Order: sequence, then structure tokens, then C-alpha cells
Amino acid sequence: MLNLLKKVKENLKQKFSKINKIENKSDTININEIENFLNKTISDVQVNLDEEINKLYTNIQEEIRIAKENLDKLEKAELMNEKIDIKEKQIMEGNRQEYCKRMHKFLDNLNLTSRGYFGAKEFIVRFNADFQQLNKNILKSFIILQEFYAHESTAVAKNIKQIAIYTEEFQRLIQQSKMNPLINSRNIYTQIKQNNQKIDLIEQKIEERKEELSKLRISREEMEKKMELFKNQDDFKKYNVMLEEREELINRLKTKELNLLQEFSLLERALKKHQRNSIHEKLIEEYLVNAATTLQKDNELKILSIFEELKINIEKTELKDKQKDKTLEKINQLNKEYLLKWISEFKELKDEKSQKDHIINFNKTMRDYNELEYKSQHLIEKSGRIIEEINQLEIIKNSLKQEELQEKLTTELQKYDKINIIFKEEAQTEANKEIQQIEKNEQINKEITSKGNKNEKKEEDKNELNELISKTEIKETTSILQENKIQLPEREKVEK
Repeated sequence: MLNLLKKVKENLKQKFSKINKIENKSDTININEIENFLNKTISDVQVNLDEEINKLYTNIQEEIRIAKENLDKLEKAELMNEKIDIKEKQIMEGNRQEYCKRMHKFLDNLNLTSRGYFGAKEFIVRFNADFQQLNKNILKSFIILQEFYAHESTAVAKNIKQIAIYTEEFQRLIQQSKMNPLINSRNIYTQIKQNNQKIDLIEQKIEERKEELSKLRISREEMEKKMELFKNQDDFKKYNVMLEEREELINRLKTKELNLLQEFSLLERALKKHQRNSIHEKLIEEYLVNAATTLQKDNELKILSIFEELKINIEKTELKDKQKDKTLEKINQLNKEYLLKWISEFKELKDEKSQKDHIINFNKTMRDYNELEYKSQHLIEKSGRIIEEINQLEIIKNSLKQEELQEKLTTELQKYDKINIIFKEEAQTEANKEIQQIEKNEQINKEITSKGNKNEKKEEDKNELNELISKTEIKETTSILQENKIQLPEREKVEK
């Protein structure tokens, strides 16, 4: 058994040593190490690149100096052929001045103060733009000067062409150094790092909001418990009875109003016809709009006078007997006794309702309950706002698409070299723990064996050892073997 444990231990060591070798390959970098790698690599590459670029700057500076000397020669050059027409000389002289002026301006604008990689990148962009514009501006002048001062103008053109060659060499050195992918990788990593910081802050805020939400939930539950206790109190039950009684009074008042409106609706046509000729036109209009409200304000019961006038008019009109009788019957029903009784009963119900309102409004139990209900509703609304805030934070968090940036970083970095990036922190391998467990088991076995040799017979030691192994080591060792795909020998072979 001891030999088996040693063998398992060795197998595990070999396997995990292979894993560690893979993880420690130079072309595999953990995201936590990428910043140091990029900074060091960029620094090393830039030192060599700057040295090469600055040599070219020296060459460009010398070429500019020579170009200016050649321009001076061009400006001072004399015509060899004195028989040239004056007009041609004037045209030539104008083009020479224009050519030299633009050339001097072009050469003076070449920035040689900012050097190295970053200076070269700016130089390339500026030179290419200015050089393209220069060619457009001096083409005509150059063609004319070639007729008169071919040697001098060609010398200047060669200087400019050489500067262009040095500029192309800048580009070649930068591409060859693969500095651009490294700089781009660092910029992408910086964005990933900033996004991670934002994500950490957002997650922290989300956790704070969740804690606050949990506290609000507890407060709301406590409030709801208090509200339930209130509902079980006798005072609260009495209060509910009063609410029901008030609701009944409201319904009775509405019924009385509705009954009166129905009575007056039967007279609506006749009243509208009489309204135009009555001195009580406005009052009739009010009764037609709302008879119940108007009757309560009609302290003198002027409506009775209106009814008398209406009866006279109805008797004068040529109506059918049934219509006349029906209208007159309704007017007779709405007599003084009926109206006063309606007013009295309505007022009595209204006063009773007012008393109920007063008792209800000043009920302490209900005030306390309403206060709890208000606080509970406030907690619910606040919880809703926090949930919405959490949702918004999650949306912002998800918008920080790290996967896309990680893919860009991998793509850009592999332009420099075949480098794999481990973006997620790998879970620590259990190799050391497992090996330590096996070593511990070995030590236990040795101690038991040593003790058995001193105190018991070898056969008893063997039985005790096997029993201990079967209870402890075998289960753990089997788990290790299964996880690492190592075939476990049959039990009989192990015991042998």
C-alpha cells in the first residue's frame, strides 16, 4: 500500500508539473501580468527603435541643410544662354522665386525637435500631407526651371526625394519593430482596466443598494405586522363598522337624490317649454341640471309657484288627455308636503353622515393605522426606486463589453507575437493539497507501522494498517485517481 501511495504521488507530481510547464510558457500571460509585460516590452522595443529613428533624424537634418544650400545655389544661378528673350526671363524668374519660396517653407516646416517613435509617427503624417501639397504647388515651376536650371533644380529635387526615402524608412522601422500593436494593446488594456474599475464600483453600488433593499424589506414586514395587529383590535373593528354605516348613509343619500331627479325628469319637457316665458328662467335651469341640489337651496320653495304657472300653461296647451293628466298628476305629487318631507329626510341623512365623518376623521386608531399604511406605502415606493436603480446599474455594467475588448487585445497582441492571454484567474490547482494529503497518509502509515512493530505482531499490524487505509486513504486516493484519470488496481492486488 505504501508503494501504491508513493506511485500515486509521483504520478500526480508528474502530471501537475506538466500543467505548470504549460501555464508558465513564455507565450501565455495572465491578464494581471499583461501591464508589466507591455510596459517592459514597449520600453525595450522603444529604446532600440528610438536609437535607429534618431540616426535617421540626423540624416534628415543633414539632407535639409544640403537642400537649403542647393536652393541658395539655385537662387544665385546665372543663365548660361544670354540670348533668351526678356519675357521668358521674367517668366523663369517668377517661377524660380515661387519654387524657392515654397521649398524653403516646406523645409522649415519639417519638425525635427520631437524625435523617437512618437516624433517619427507625427513626422510621417505631417511630411506625407505637406509633400503631397508641395508636389501640386511646384510642379509647373519645376518643369520650367528644368529648362533653365536643370542641374540646380534637380539637385534640390533629389534632396527632397531622399528625405521622402528616410520617411519611408521611419515607417519600415516602426512596422518591423511591431511597436504599433504593442501601443494599441496597452491602450486596449488600459480601457479594460478602466472598465474593470467601473464594474467594481458598479458592483459595489449594487451590493449597497441590495443591502438597503433588504433593510427596507425588513422594515416593511415589521410595518405590515403592526398593521395586522391593528386590524385585530376592537377599536379598529368598530371603526370598520362605522365605515360601513357611513357607506350605507351615502348610498341612501344617492338614492334619494336619484328618486327626486327621476321625478323631475318626467317634467323636463314641460319645464323647458315653460322656461322661455317664465320670470324664473334661471331657477328652472338649475332644477333641470340638478333638482336635488337646487331644492336644498330653494328655501322659499319657489318651485311651487313655477309648478302653478306650469299647470295653467298645460291646461291651455292642446295636449292629449293622457299626457296632460300624467303631467298634472306628477305636479300634484310634487306638492309642498312632499318637497318638505324630502328636504327634511335628506337633511337628516346628511347630518347623520356628517357626524359619522367627524367620528371617523378623529378616530385615533385609524389615524395610527393610516400613518402605518402611509409609511408602508413609502417603503414600497422607495424599494421600487432602488430596484429600478439596480436594473439601470446592471444595464450600464453589461454595456461595458469586456469580451469584445479582450478579443481585440488578444488579436492586437498576437500581431506582435503568438501570445495567449488568460483573462480569468485560473482556480488554484489542488495538486499541492492532494500531494500533501498523500504525504500525510504516508506519515500516518509509517507511524502506525512503527508502533505495530514495537507492540504487536506483524499480522496484526497489517490488519490494522489495511483497516485504516480502507477507512481513510483509499477513499481519498480513489478520488484523486479518478480526478486525474489514473487506473486504480483491484483491491485484491493492492492488498497483495
